[in-house]
Amino acid sequence: MKSKSILKKSMNLFVEASAKMQNKRFMCKTLNGNSENYNLTINSDMKVSCNCVDRDRSGVIGSLKIQNINEILNGNIANNFRKKLSNGTLPTSYCFRCQDLKSVRKNTNSKKKEIIIPKSIRIENTANCNIDCIACSRKEVYEKRTRKKISLDEIEIIAKELKKNKTESICYFNLGEPFISINIRQELEIIRKYNPNMKIIGSTNGTLIDNDEKIKAALLFDHIYFSIPGPNQKIISIYQKRTDFNKAYDAMKQIIIERNKKNKKHPIIEWKYILFNWNDNKKNINETIKLAKDAHIDAISFWKTLSPIYGISFRYYLNGFVRKIGHKFEHGRRIVFKK
Repeated sequence: MKSKSILKKSMNLFVEASAKMQNKRFMCKTLNGNSENYNLTINSDMKVSCNCVDRDRSGVIGSLKIQNINEILNGNIANNFRKKLSNGTLPTSYCFRCQDLKSVRKNTNSKKKEIIIPKSIRIENTANCNIDCIACSRKEVYEKRTRKKISLDEIEIIAKELKKNKTESICYFNLGEPFISINIRQELEIIRKYNPNMKIIGSTNGTLIDNDEKIKAALLFDHIYFSIPGPNQKIISIYQKRTDFNKAYDAMKQIIIERNKKNKKHPIIEWKYILFNWNDNKKNINETIKLAKDAHIDAISFWKTLSPIYGISFRYYLNGFVRKIGHKFEHGRRIVFKK
């Protein structure tokens, strides 16, 4: 834990020094309300963070228990963060890796008279998870979250806030497994009640979507990513401990069957394949693509990562086979299957 903390501090110092050498400072698109990402996050304890990887709570800028989103973004903590950024200092542990951190000329005024509320927000309905991933910081998350799940009453508060702010889309997941919640169907129905046309994106390991209630919950999403880093149990177990390939694969198939029975186009089911040096060879990639086609999955995406360091996919970064399939997108490569 200490080594990770030292690394984050070192990376922040490096980014700060680089900006200073160029006579630049910083601004944050999340804090200014013009982010195109889902960084503004409502955590499982109703605290609001400016970033989606706020494991140590250094990015907490307020709480929906006592404030609304507008008050939080225009509050003292957020304003202090903006002031630090404009002075060339990164206010959180994870600023160095944030997509919404931008360098600007010195003396640029990064604070607006009133901050616009982002149209896209992330909601962490639970910080709990049923599997263990190598790169996961579950222990740190548990130590910092004062509560591990959001109640139904709190979901209603959030749903009303989303409606008031005319939120266009949400990511309904963060540092936990959303389908571990026994109330996930009710949660999504409450959100849909107040926001019928809002886009809801989910991400899951897929192993808990194993009954009618969870299938019905899944059908309330617009897009679901199934994080399955391999074509079989042996491969995915290297990264995901206590997982079950067959359960996850069957869940994808079952959702598609139920969706098609209802003549619905959503949710789009996308196989999210994180690339490591143990799963990125031609055989594994081709086998996974075939499995996706056999299950009539809508898309498959291959995501590059730098965590854990020893698992980096050098084949991807050295222009290997996977770089030649599908089309490029911000996280790697993606194939959309024609229907």
